[in-house]
Formats: sequence, C-alpha cells, structure tokens
Amino acid sequence: MQTKGLELRRLAKDSTYNLIRQGWAIIIGLIVSILLARGLGKENQGILTITLLLPEPLIALFNLGIGPATIYYISRGQWSPQHALQGNTVFAIWISLISIVIGVGLIYIGNDYFFTSIPKSLLLISLFTIPISLLLAYLNTIFNALQDFRTFNLISMISQFILLILVFLLVWILPGGVYGAMYAYIGSNLGGLIVLILLLIKKLNLHFQPSLGLDLIHVKKALDYGIKAHLGNLVTYLNYRVDNLLLNHFSGASQVGIYSVAVGIGERLWIPSSAVSAVILPRIASQEYDEERRRQLTTLTARFVTWLSLLMVIVLWPLAEWIITLLYSQEFQEAAFPLRLILPGIVFLNTARVLANDIAGRGLPEVNLLQSAIALAVNIIANLILIPLYASRGAALASTISYSVLAILTLRAYCRLARVSWLSVYLPTRTDWTYLMKFWKVALKRLRSLIKLSDV
Repeated sequence: MQTKGLELRRLAKDSTYNLIRQGWAIIIGLIVSILLARGLGKENQGILTITLLLPEPLIALFNLGIGPATIYYISRGQWSPQHALQGNTVFAIWISLISIVIGVGLIYIGNDYFFTSIPKSLLLISLFTIPISLLLAYLNTIFNALQDFRTFNLISMISQFILLILVFLLVWILPGGVYGAMYAYIGSNLGGLIVLILLLIKKLNLHFQPSLGLDLIHVKKALDYGIKAHLGNLVTYLNYRVDNLLLNHFSGASQVGIYSVAVGIGERLWIPSSAVSAVILPRIASQEYDEERRRQLTTLTARFVTWLSLLMVIVLWPLAEWIITLLYSQEFQEAAFPLRLILPGIVFLNTARVLANDIAGRGLPEVNLLQSAIALAVNIIANLILIPLYASRGAALASTISYSVLAILTLRAYCRLARVSWLSVYLPTRTDWTYLMKFWKVALKRLRSLIKLSDV
C-alpha cells in the first residue's frame, strides 16, 4: 500500500502536540487523583464523583455538537473563525442558562433517588462549572479546526495545572474537603477559559462583540451537523458514566470511590486514540474528494493505536495491584480487580475511537449515534445484571462488554463505508515499521524543538 501524500510528517507533528498534552494529562491527572483519594478517602471520593454526575451530563446533554460542527465547517471553509467565535459565544450563554435551571430542578426533584446523601449546597455549587465548560468546549475547537494543535492543547494543559495547584491548596493545605475539591474544578476551568480568550484575541486577532442576540442562521447550520454528532457523543458519554449512577444506587458511594480509581487509571490508556482523533477529524473532513488518501490514513493510524494500546495493557495488567496500593493506599487495593476487567475493553475502544472520527469526518455522525445507542443499551442491561451480584467488579465487566460491542459495530460500519477489510485495520503490514520509524523521528524532532523553546 502506498502512503504517498498522507502528510505523515504533519500528522506526526500534530499528534506529538496531542501526545504531549495526553502525557501531561496522565501525570497531572494521576497526581490530582492521588491527592483527592488520599485527602478525601473512598467515601468522600465517591461523593465527589457522584456530585460531578450532575453538571457533567448536563454539559454533555446541552453541548449539542457545536464543537464538532465548528471543526467541520471551518475545515471546509464554510465558517470563518470570527463568525464561529461570535455565534458560539452567544449560543453558549443561552444554553448555559437553560442548563442551570434544569440542574436546579433536578437537585430539588430527583435528589432522593439520584443523589442520595449528597448535600444540596454542594450540588448547587457544581452548576457553576456549566457555563465555563461550555464556553471552553465551543471556543477551543476553533484552534482545533484550524489545526493549530499546539494552542489547542495548551489550553487543556494550563487548566490541568491550575487544577493541581488548587486541589493541593483547597484539599490538603486548608483543607476544604469535598467542597474544596469542587471549587478547585471550577477554578481550573475558569483559568483555562481566561487564557483561551486571551489567545483568541492575540493569535487570531478575533474580537468579541457584546450581544445576547442569537444568530438563528448560525444556530440552524450548527445543529444541522452538530445535533447528529452531539447525540452520538452524548450516548457515548452515558455509556462511560451510567455505571456510576447504577453502582451508587445498588452498592453506595464507597464502591463508586473504588470503581472511580479503577476507571481513572484505565482511561489513561486512551492516550493513543485521544492523541490522533483530534487530528483525524479535520483531516478527513478536508479530504472530501480523496477517498484513497482517507482510507490509507485511517487504517494506518488504527493499526498503530491498536498495537500500542495492547502493549500498554500487557505492561499494566500484572502491576495493577502494586500501582494502586502504592499510589492510592491500601484502602483502594480492591480497585485492582475492576481495573483488570476493564482493560480489554479499553483496547477495543481505542481502535473504535479512531474509526468513529473517520466516520464523523465523512459527514455521517448519525452512524456513530446508532452504534453508541446500541452499546449504551447493552451497558445498562449488563450493569443491572452484574452490579447487584459483583458491585464494582460487575460494573467493570459491563463496561468491557459494552466497549467491545461498540468496537465491533464501529469496525463493521467503517469497513462498509471505506470498502476495506477488517484485516487492514488490525493486522500490521510490512511497511508499517518503516512508517512508524519515520513518524517517531518527526515526533522526537518536534519534541526536542519544544524542549529547547521552553528552555529559552
């Protein structure tokens, strides 16, 4: 297979920025999770996890796919960055107000069932994350669409660093307990948003026009593409998080705390697919008339991601119990078994995420929606059966089952659309090693240049 014209050098450069951000996220996220687990204990860790299940689903629900739509339309030259900035900002403000009103209603209506033993004041405070997070999601995708991955990743890295500092100050030094942790989450997102706004003004020479008037043409166009991508992303999010709600209902906050540690470590292995997925979507969207190029780029990337994920799982599997005990204390040792159960699903899901971004880049997000809906149904049924029997272990097994189903469905859909065999997605070719070495050399060169620049 020829890969001429795939711009592997640019793919390596852009993916390197994402890999640096993912590596940073792993390190900072790991330190934050350790500080929270040791500072809060498994009961309060579970309470924090459940509390975040109020704003996070609302953010996911009312995201409405504006981010993917922004990437899609800017990549195709149908929107200017200034147009996206103004339209997305006003829309985010209105959607945030609606989300907060619904959130308050959920707190007072569904508190006894969904948020058992969670203080109402803590839940109300958590709603402040909604407008900040939506603005971050809507506006940072402008840099993604322009394939300025260096700036795109910088925002996330700054937010994570601020989170680390605030968690240390508000959970360990003061200490503020669960409330301190919540203030840390809000403060980190706010810091990231401020930096994002400054960079939009400085780097792209964009300007904000004070207005609360909705551009209905902008909204309609955004939703034409975005709502289909949004529903798929929403269902995928629920597939990732519905187990926490069911686990809390059947087994209590303590088991949620155990499970959150296992999932937190397992999700760090999403780094291969996360690093390239942000690159794949705008690249595929911009190559509308070059199917062979699309096909080669996606299958090559999927193979690399699959085998790297498998290697990471093989290394982590025997070390799971030792790592958890060392980092999180003996109190969380029980999380090792759920972690091992979820690792096979992580491998399958990494591949599926690459293929799903190719499908979305073809303008067919509704295909991802259907597959995610089926996987969610499987996940709920599996959780309802397994959690009462095995608690956190049952939730982990249900996740692996649903991830595997999603991977099979996504592989089937991609192979039909791209007209390729599933073997081209999984089986390495003789030329892969050559391209991997070229990719690695470019990535290392880019990394060295970034290190030199930071020294200056």
